Amino acid sequence: PGQRGDQDAKPAPQTEAATDAATCDATQAQWIVGKAIGDADLGQARKDADAQTGRTQKPGQVTTMEFNAARLNIDVDDKGVATAVRCG
Repeated sequence: PGQRGDQDAKPAPQTEAATDAATCDATQAQWIVGKAIGDADLGQARKDADAQTGRTQKPGQVTTMEFNAARLNIDVDDKGVATAVRCG
């Protein structure tokens, strides 16, 4: 009698899921592969992937090597046609 269940009353601490606002999902922008890219396409692909930034990369183009999980990278060929899409 007189026992309190306080130790059971507190819910277990919640951990946030791995879905972070600073990540993108390149699978949502795969539609752009094989397409000549314009500014509107880059913007739409970035939105579709939920990326904060986006860029195109031409063969041999010098770019930063830093990993940025919130950036969508679109590799293009010499004619500006997308060949690959990835985050980073």
